[in-house]
Amino acid sequence: MADHPEPPSEVRAALAFGRPLRDGLELVRANRRGTMVVLGCDVEHERLFGNGGREIDEAVTAEKIHRAAQNDGATILSADLERIAREGVFLGPRATRSTDTGGTRHFIAASWAEQTGRPVVAVSEERRTVTLYLGTDRHLLRTDAELRSEIDDAMNALREIRRLLRDSRVSGPAEQAGLGDARALLDELGGHLIEQGARRRGLSIECSAIAMGLGLDWTPSSASWETFIPLPPAVPAEEPPPAVRGDTRNDFSGEADTVVQVGSAGQIHIHGRRDRPPLPQQLPPAPAHFTGREEELAELDAIMPTGGADAKVGLVLGGPGAGKTALALRYAHRVRDRFPDGVLYIDLRGFDMSSPPADPAEVLGGLLRDLGLAESVPTDLDGLTRRYRSELYGRRCLIVLDNALDSDQVSPLLPDLSTCAVLVTCRNTMPGLSMDVGVHEVGIGDLSPESAVDLLRKIIGGRLPLPDLGRIAKLCAFHPLALCIVGARGRAFAPNDLDYFIDDLGRGRLGLFGPSRDRKSSLREVFALSYRGLSSRQQWVFRILGLHPGPTVSSETATMLHLDHGELLWLCESHLLERSGKDRHRFHDLLHEYAGERAMEMGPSGRQAELRRILLAYLERAEARDAVIDPWRPRISRRFSGRVEQRERAEAEAWFDEELENLAAAVQSAHREGERELAWRLALAPSSYFFGRKPWATWIRMQETGAAAAREQGEASAEAWLCDGLGVAYRERGSHTEALRYFYEALALFQGEREQEGEAEVRLHLAQTYRETGEPERALREAKDARELFLRFGSEHGQARVSNLLGGIHAAMGDLSEAMGCTREAVSLFDVLGDEHGHAWAVNNLALILAKTGRHEEAIDAFHRARVVRERIDPYGLAFTHKGLGDTLVAADRPNEARHHHREAWRIFDGLGDPRAVELRSLLGDVVED
Repeated sequence: MADHPEPPSEVRAALAFGRPLRDGLELVRANRRGTMVVLGCDVEHERLFGNGGREIDEAVTAEKIHRAAQNDGATILSADLERIAREGVFLGPRATRSTDTGGTRHFIAASWAEQTGRPVVAVSEERRTVTLYLGTDRHLLRTDAELRSEIDDAMNALREIRRLLRDSRVSGPAEQAGLGDARALLDELGGHLIEQGARRRGLSIECSAIAMGLGLDWTPSSASWETFIPLPPAVPAEEPPPAVRGDTRNDFSGEADTVVQVGSAGQIHIHGRRDRPPLPQQLPPAPAHFTGREEELAELDAIMPTGGADAKVGLVLGGPGAGKTALALRYAHRVRDRFPDGVLYIDLRGFDMSSPPADPAEVLGGLLRDLGLAESVPTDLDGLTRRYRSELYGRRCLIVLDNALDSDQVSPLLPDLSTCAVLVTCRNTMPGLSMDVGVHEVGIGDLSPESAVDLLRKIIGGRLPLPDLGRIAKLCAFHPLALCIVGARGRAFAPNDLDYFIDDLGRGRLGLFGPSRDRKSSLREVFALSYRGLSSRQQWVFRILGLHPGPTVSSETATMLHLDHGELLWLCESHLLERSGKDRHRFHDLLHEYAGERAMEMGPSGRQAELRRILLAYLERAEARDAVIDPWRPRISRRFSGRVEQRERAEAEAWFDEELENLAAAVQSAHREGERELAWRLALAPSSYFFGRKPWATWIRMQETGAAAAREQGEASAEAWLCDGLGVAYRERGSHTEALRYFYEALALFQGEREQEGEAEVRLHLAQTYRETGEPERALREAKDARELFLRFGSEHGQARVSNLLGGIHAAMGDLSEAMGCTREAVSLFDVLGDEHGHAWAVNNLALILAKTGRHEEAIDAFHRARVVRERIDPYGLAFTHKGLGDTLVAADRPNEARHHHREAWRIFDGLGDPRAVELRSLLGDVVED
């Protein structure tokens, strides 16, 4: 199936943002649900329905599209897309060549689109993607933010081309190339703006104006769904079976052992019947409190739809306690009527607390007896297997092989798969079985938060309000077995004692999950079964990962801890570890806690040594990468000199993006385990990253813990640097009182240590704070003191930052001439030092001062120069540039452009939780998301 760049304009118009259909699909995506929506359906296609669903005839709204996603099956829209015609429809196209789309829902959607020519939209719950299938093409639909970003990039490129051509900076072939690029950008924007809907109408007007100015023939597209013509089917639909010819008719009523229906025949021989074999119905009771798992049940339905020629082997995989047996039994009870020759169920005891794994020969002997063969049963495994398969040949049976150990145990138990279906549950993957017969894996993990709360409500009853149920579900990490155990124990408590029960759960989760007289309700015992199945080396790896402080482990981290990648894969295949991206693995929260308990087996000294090794490995890499981000920032532990390539800076920032959660956990772990120096060094290590990326909550949490560790160790200098960093974080969040408290605490510590570089940094930050609180005189005094200190120990970078700040302070005091001089000095110094980040700040400040002097065009040009750099390296600073540019464009009487830049500033500030977003929202009113 081809991946074409963009869908037809008519379909994009139907799926435009702001329309109820697209808003509903995005609501489904945002809530991590899955659904399938058919955009119009002809009467001739209804015979392809697996069932007719429910006829509802309701107007399309976002809420109803979201509601329909809670049901199995597809939602069918009317031809004009204004009404929901049916919901809960099981589409039944025959298999086509579209088998590479990934996932049952996508397979069905792709097949339907190819076979009918009608557009189908599939929303993936796991990948959070919205995919349009049309004919043989597949199109991934962007999120609103992704589409806006592409529109903005294209608009900025188009504006730059217009500026170059307007200023006559190019001519000849270069001019023709520029016009060609502009034409391509306009065509691209035409489709994007259709999909963006009415909210980007202003940009359509701007595009038309640019096209007119460049002499290009371009008008916004007027495509609409009404002009869409369905594609001819890429794959012919199945014809219904031909009617029986002739007028022969046979009628029969009553009971008989043997009946023959023929038109004409020669000789017919009828022999006496053999005793009918028993029809086994061996399923245990269905789980009483089953909830959720709609996606997995749909996958199983697609694997084994009829128990006939399409029957296959379904393998339900998941970690200990994930609910594999519950899902298998729920599904088996739901479809048992599809298998008229019976249902066989065997607990293979692959992971059992009291018995060894079942022997396949013994299992086969029992199955043959259940099928009515009490005599002449072979005794060897091969003979038993042959007899078993012969007995089931031609029958339509479902065989459930629960709690399997491996493929060697399962393979002899597989019948003729042309008519029988087999459902296997196991903790481990079975590559051998997959190679032999082909297996369709259905993986299960934690329940969704909503399903977890629903399960608790079913078990405990209505004695707890929803917030308390949600708190319990979160403490159970949404783990199915943990939820069942806690729900059952919570049900035994009197209503007045449930608060104490929840508090106990918060203090020690694994302790509450075991021990128990019923070992199956002890989470420790369930986890231990998988742990005991590991080799000694794999158990060591499991314990080391239990010491790892954070939730995910990258391949790089595994290598630096001397862990073999193959061993991580084995833990994943055993579902003791989960893949979390291309090069990452993660523990389930409760398994991580259990692995940490197992690490106690190393003994106190061994455990502490391994923990230090992990923390030191993170520290070394964090300090090295932070130095790449900002070589000029003062550091306790190392100095760095030389220019840094942008690629290296981007790679360092990306590493912190991935590892920040692990680093935050490492700081807490180091402090908790008495490794105080490692705690404060790890808290200081990402300082340059913090200053650039602004993850304020994590920044504050890490550095407050680090400051406490430094204070406990008596490291005044380290505590001072951490207090200074905390002051910056609070100042940028608008908490100036808290910021000043930390700054003056840092100042006292630096002065006590006679550390002039640190004192200079704090005074610079105090000056910034007083400038923001409207106290320019105090700001000026602190800035001059900082400049004198920087001059004293020869920090050119410090002098550049002070000059830049002095420019802003003088501007606030109305001395624009002095402000201009200071800022131009800062621009020059940053340029000499090669600091792009600082240079962009200084150019941005220069633009602000130019705007105050009324030199709007010069200011706008300077803002754009700062914007180009900040778009690459400084998203936080980019927000200030957009705001300043918007303010200047307002003063220059260019309101449409101003609104665009104010919106961009609001978007960045709002994403960071910066209080400036509130001011901008008030300025923009109801059009912040236009």
